[in-house]
Amino acid sequence: MKLCRCSRRTILVCAIEAEILREVPEIDGVLTHIESEPATIEPPGERVEADRRIEQAMQAAAAQLPEIIDVHEILVSRSAEHIQVRATVRCPTI
Repeated sequence: MKLCRCSRRTILVCAIEAEILREVPEIDGVLTHIESEPATIEPPGERVEADRRIEQAMQAAAAQLPEIIDVHEILVSRSAEHIQVRATVRCPTI
């Protein structure tokens, strides 16, 4: 029986998640998100300024919290009506 494309992706993702959990037992769970085809993801276009404002707001908020050293590698992406922000937050070691 030939697997459909979606099923092959699901099997691959499950295998990757299982390997992560096996290799790093301290991890309780893995959440995987498969991006849509590039043609369905909205291009950044005129949203660049809005993305800069989000980045500046995150940095300003982080500057107010003494438990955060810095925020960097801020990436704002959009898909349909959703905004996703990824960032690296550096905190002091305990």
